[in-house]
Amino acid sequence: MTTKAQFLAAASVELSNPQYGKIAALYQAQDPRIVASIGAMAQMLEMYSVQQDLAETEVFIKARDATVLADATLKGILPLAKSAQVHALVTNLSSNPITLAYGRRLLDDNGRVWRVAATLVVAANGTATLLLNQNELRTISHTIANDDPFYTITLANNDEGLYLENIRIKDTIGSTDNLYAYAPEFMNVLNGARVYHLETDEARQVTIRLGAQDGASLVYGFQPPVNTVLTIELTETSGQLAIGTGASFSLEYSNNANEDALKIVSTGVNSLGSNPLSLPVLRLLSRYNALYDHDAVYLSDFDFLIRRYHGDSINFLAVWNEQVHEQVHGYSAANINRLFIAVQAKDALEQSNLVNAIHTLVQRADSSYKRAIVAVIPQAYPLTVSASVAAIHDSAQVSQQIKDTLLAIYGLGQIKVSQGLKNNFNRQEIYQTLKKAIPAFQDAVSDFSVSVGNLPDPVLPEHYFYLHPTTNFTVAVTQLSDAGGGLWN
Repeated sequence: MTTKAQFLAAASVELSNPQYGKIAALYQAQDPRIVASIGAMAQMLEMYSVQQDLAETEVFIKARDATVLADATLKGILPLAKSAQVHALVTNLSSNPITLAYGRRLLDDNGRVWRVAATLVVAANGTATLLLNQNELRTISHTIANDDPFYTITLANNDEGLYLENIRIKDTIGSTDNLYAYAPEFMNVLNGARVYHLETDEARQVTIRLGAQDGASLVYGFQPPVNTVLTIELTETSGQLAIGTGASFSLEYSNNANEDALKIVSTGVNSLGSNPLSLPVLRLLSRYNALYDHDAVYLSDFDFLIRRYHGDSINFLAVWNEQVHEQVHGYSAANINRLFIAVQAKDALEQSNLVNAIHTLVQRADSSYKRAIVAVIPQAYPLTVSASVAAIHDSAQVSQQIKDTLLAIYGLGQIKVSQGLKNNFNRQEIYQTLKKAIPAFQDAVSDFSVSVGNLPDPVLPEHYFYLHPTTNFTVAVTQLSDAGGGLWN
């Protein structure tokens, strides 16, 4: 990469040419009118140089954010969220029964909308348990404007910053409501079936694509005729929330005085919800081949399948087959055609929900596999960094910088160490990271080394290796003496 300083140095050499006359003199005098424009151009050229360097590496790994997002688009990974769900105790202080219908809107202390998941009748002066989902509905009416095969409808983003959770599409021809089913890539779709496919781009804009019918030569599902009115119901949510028991809710509006007497307080959390996959998770998924889809049958990569839907909810995930299992755990007939899954959720409250969701995903992808959940074994990775720095540097400060830098990448819960069956502690990467991130290592005097201690024998697929701030992670920094070996000593 060519730096801004190098561009400025080249400009200074060029402007020393006498042919530039007055301009050269003004630059030598550091006139702001000349220096500012050249400095701005040098800064832009440095940024362009960075992009060039990244482009050279993208043959091997997706480096730029835009490329990662484009790869997610290619794989059909949609920016979908999951709503939080809680149980709430409803106390009716009035002398009349009160009905809370399905979809009734409530507000929490932060003004977020929650909807009743199932109709509930609360007896007079009684109590009942209510199930609430943190989402709301937005309805769009769209009229088919032309007779294009694979007609597209681009969804406008929510003005309140909510994430898309679900889409429901229907048309009304005659007096019948006709629902459209979601069919990724129009796979296994019968002729005339009302289906839709979802696409996204590098800006995470979601587009609905409908079917195509062109005589007998091209039939993918159903192509709505011109002027057909589609009703599109979008379920949108705030995503992952920090909510627990004791949170209070109130009705968004009251239909009568009796409803003002309701007291609603959360008593349990079913799910904390989740946001669309973050960029670090998408960067990890970009390393997989582009041919994976919603099923993992083709190349049997269930790690990708699970991370596609739960990547940001996972601290650690390893999926392996009977062959790998028997290399370290011994042989057993019970292992035949069995997948072994070790998973740790970021939030302990979500562990049970996560395991159940994984069972459902794998069953849907390939029902021939039996599944076994294996307990994760957390293991502090034994790493030692020894460094010597010039006397001008504060050794304690450098030591803390090293710890902070490595823990931010290899610490508990970081995406870098979330995969099993892989050596995620590549010493070459560690060297490059520290050289770039620690100012003290960028001079010609300082030096450092990285060594790995004893690992468990054998290393198991369920071992979750990560850097612990105090256990098995040692950083020793010493200051070099300023005294040299010259004659003046």
